[in-house]
Amino acid sequence: MITVSNIIEQIISDTPFLEEYIAKGFINISSLARDLQPEIQKKLGKPIKEAAITMSINRLKISTSQLHSKKVKSILKEITDVSVRSSLADYTFKNSANLRVCILKLMIEIEHNHEIFFTLSQGIYESTIIINKNLSKKVNQIFKNENCLHLEDNITAINIKLPEINTEIKGIYYMIFRHFANNNINIKDVVSTSNELTILIDSKDSEKAFSTINKIKN
Repeated sequence: MITVSNIIEQIISDTPFLEEYIAKGFINISSLARDLQPEIQKKLGKPIKEAAITMSINRLKISTSQLHSKKVKSILKEITDVSVRSSLADYTFKNSANLRVCILKLMIEIEHNHEIFFTLSQGIYESTIIINKNLSKKVNQIFKNENCLHLEDNITAINIKLPEINTEIKGIYYMIFRHFANNNINIKDVVSTSNELTILIDSKDSEKAFSTINKIKN
């Protein structure tokens, strides 16, 4: 027979960091109980008082969700390679029939210069190019007939090399982004591969961002 405790444990196991926040007192238990009440009643098939839910939450013991949180933190401690690139420009263009031709022209222009920072993200409706600010004249010339939706030219990139196991663990990016948000650092854009995460921020926040990464590692 399913119980209120069973349901709550299942909900928390599906939300890896929820139990940690409960344990640290970040969450108002009564408010959480009220929020979970409809879902618990539906699964239980009968009414349940908010007080009973609150009591069950307070009785929770450390389980896999806290162990998962510790696992995430242990992986973040393995970060050893963090690099910073400043003086970047961030262009977003509306996708068009000719945009890929322009992108190819730009890539041919810079292919032999390995010092250049260049990333390309293509969405369904728009594409973003992030490149060294000193190449703005060349970009403007190549893309002069394209519709530039957005441009920022005072961007810094924080590149983080992650352990290969990061792709198997839930919450790695969340933990990093949470620390950035808590330190009032606005993330302009994000570029990622399997084992690399590049976070684009305002250059004025670069020192604070680098300090935040070190705090995450430690």
